Amino acid sequence: SNKEMVKNILLQTEENNRQDSIMNGHRLGMKETLSHYSAAAAANEAVEGASFMRMVHLLVQGFDKEADGFIALLDSILKKSVTMSRLTITVTSDKENDRMKYISLEKGSEISPFAEYVSAVPEKLGIAIPAPVSYAVQAWHVPERTGSLETTAKIMSLDYLWSNVRVQGGAYGSGLMALLNGDITCYSYRDPSPERSLSIYAQMGKAVEDWCNGEEALNNYIISTVAATEPLVTPKNVSLTEDVYFFGGVTYEDRVKRRRQILNTTKDELLALCSQLAELGEKGSVCIVSSADTLKKIEGIEIVSM
Repeated sequence: SNKEMVKNILLQTEENNRQDSIMNGHRLGMKETLSHYSAAAAANEAVEGASFMRMVHLLVQGFDKEADGFIALLDSILKKSVTMSRLTITVTSDKENDRMKYISLEKGSEISPFAEYVSAVPEKLGIAIPAPVSYAVQAWHVPERTGSLETTAKIMSLDYLWSNVRVQGGAYGSGLMALLNGDITCYSYRDPSPERSLSIYAQMGKAVEDWCNGEEALNNYIISTVAATEPLVTPKNVSLTEDVYFFGGVTYEDRVKRRRQILNTTKDELLALCSQLAELGEKGSVCIVSSADTLKKIEGIEIVSM
């Protein structure tokens, strides 16, 4: 029956969520922290983050009572969303082909390409998982998005964070990411001391200043940054990448400008970012994914269980 099929999907989804929160807690933490800085990230958290995980859990627990209403909701959303007026097709083939002849959908109603979503996630969040592993994530938004910010993120990832979070702190991994919209997020992976890692993030502005006062050249980091923007990809992943640019409003001209900024990054530009990196540690949203016992020892966070 439809009910049994939906229930099985929910049960499998809940188990996948549990495993993913344990294996990829840094990604979960990114969804939570970034949700405060854009409508897209808030929506992403709602359909892939902890909010989604908790909703799936509640549906599984009360499925017999909620099943009819939930299935009716799914049917309504499907009919409204999967229509010709809301369809976008991405094609990576260089051959002309009329794809529309294979698609038969109701016309449906058009909607605005813009929407407002606001995150209800606490800005200082702890997510309790059933495993003795930890992940520490912090995020912030930089208003002026430049290519030099990506170069800075590469330097901090390969130098400061590697030395202080991975080598000295014992985490399996750590990094700083600069996203296309100006959001920045710092993370640790399988981290034995997540609270300590937050204190390391708080010093990144000073770390950039110290690095710039040294004698190491930018060239290798610029090359690494450029390489990260152009990985070898399959046609499928070309499509996924172009979709991100298209729906994010990133034009070809924007990408050319970004490339030039990366290639022409100077230490003066890095120094100009120090205050904004300092704000990451002072004001940025926080998410620590760890066991309940570890989270209870950390002050100032609101703890939720998966």
